[in-house]
Amino acid sequence: RTAGSPLVGPVDAVANGEITAVLSATNEVNTAGFTCADKNDFIAAYGPIIRARIKIGTVAANERWIFGLGGPTYNATWDSIAKNAWFRLEGSMALLVETDDATTDNDDQATGITLVAGTYYTFQIDMSDLGAIKFQVDDRPPKSLAAAALVATDFLQPICLVQKASGTGVPSWTMDYLAGPMSERT
Repeated sequence: RTAGSPLVGPVDAVANGEITAVLSATNEVNTAGFTCADKNDFIAAYGPIIRARIKIGTVAANERWIFGLGGPTYNATWDSIAKNAWFRLEGSMALLVETDDATTDNDDQATGITLVAGTYYTFQIDMSDLGAIKFQVDDRPPKSLAAAALVATDFLQPICLVQKASGTGVPSWTMDYLAGPMSERT
């Protein structure tokens, strides 16, 4: 977490556990959530699959959220993270997906899905085919994007973050479970 007093931690009195990240109402840049502190243990070319059940609070102007895999290092300017495959909200609840393999950058690709605040969704990213990475929400048909230039030396880390540039809004997310990244070893 950065600036203000965002909250990151377990949710009290919930069976089987949840983790949450909530930004503060302070009118300044806030970021809250998790990365693996740049300990990138998941090899893109091994076809990792990551899945999580997450509910997101309202994301409005100057607010954003991501969930997926990225690396090799975290950057507070998310578009500066060199390699990634993730879901994204940017100033609204209209769900986007992105991939970047440091050669081709597929930013802000519409999914046609508008999320409802406070509703749990199961998000899955399947990188078993880097030419067609599948992004799926619940049982909806997946959206595919390529990141074919990712190779065996590209290590990624799980990331789930909420951020705001300014304002007193308090965007948040709550995660019920995280599975993966599972990988196919060759």
